[in-house]
Amino acid sequence: VERALAPVGRVLPLITTAHAPSANCVLYWPEIYSNLPLTDLDRPLPVRYDMHEPKTFGNASSFDPQLFHSPDEYGAALLYGPDSGKYTPLEVARWLDQLAHDATTAITEARGLLGARAETAGFRRIEEDVLIQVGLARFFAAKFRAAVLWRVHMFSGNRDAGEGTIRHLTTARDAWAAMARRAAKVYREDITYGGSQTSGHWLDRLPLIEEELAQVRRRFEAGEYPADQLHEAPGERAVRDISNPPVRPSVTVTHTPPAQYQPGQPLHLSLSTAGVAVSRVRLHYRHVNHAVSWEQQDTTGADGRFMGTIPPAYTEGRFPLQYYFELFTADAGVTLHPLLAADLANTPYHVVRRAI
Repeated sequence: VERALAPVGRVLPLITTAHAPSANCVLYWPEIYSNLPLTDLDRPLPVRYDMHEPKTFGNASSFDPQLFHSPDEYGAALLYGPDSGKYTPLEVARWLDQLAHDATTAITEARGLLGARAETAGFRRIEEDVLIQVGLARFFAAKFRAAVLWRVHMFSGNRDAGEGTIRHLTTARDAWAAMARRAAKVYREDITYGGSQTSGHWLDRLPLIEEELAQVRRRFEAGEYPADQLHEAPGERAVRDISNPPVRPSVTVTHTPPAQYQPGQPLHLSLSTAGVAVSRVRLHYRHVNHAVSWEQQDTTGADGRFMGTIPPAYTEGRFPLQYYFELFTADAGVTLHPLLAADLANTPYHVVRRAI
């Protein structure tokens, strides 16, 4: 049971990190999600998420846009570049699928070990909540893949991308329907949280998911994309990259963060790399203050040794500093240091406190 709860405990934090149509918890309720479609529907959405237009799934920002691509951003990057070390929706989808797999394996094993005791209320409560989050993970994993493919289709006309979109949307619909119908046997019909925008049941959300799938099918069959903006060759390459997502380059990085920084003094940062040859390293840094934007600079150096400096004017602030590195290779892609760990539970940047 513990091995089932550990992965599903990461599902909603990962979803809300990667997909943020609203910061208002009375509008955005990912536990019983009001579906944000890939394309504009023929009628207003029941929930008007307070995000930038167009209000589509692919255009929804991450809650950490510095480190996570939205589906539209990543689809555009696949077509036109530039390469980036940001985490992609395809990586998020793979993580969600793995979390769902690990949780399902563990809770199934638990049921088998319990035998007749698996029908007790105590275990059934845990089992059903695990399976609901497994369903959410599989739904969102398929939606992220569909959204990237739809972006590629709309700007390349590539039919494989359009067909892939429909295939993944169907997978998302099936995952949601199976989860919702099973949960209907356990949960009451109206699970209200916060107000009229956050009420109802998983089954209530299914018609909008079905409507989205039907609308995407219609637009695909009608060939509704801007023909004057089509980029066919990049579309073929993008579909290959989506079907077989590139693996991040395996770079061994040696870097020791400073214990503290002196206000008004430059903060020198060095790192060395081994394994895959790194051609360029970019330093990203900011104060640990969400009111300020990130700064960036290319480091100096070569042959596996690089140096960057946070300037003295920037170290005048009273906040700690946070930073990470973006590593570019000649032909193996781009990655980050530090990377998110396999359990997604580490801090994906370094923090240096101000000397007192």
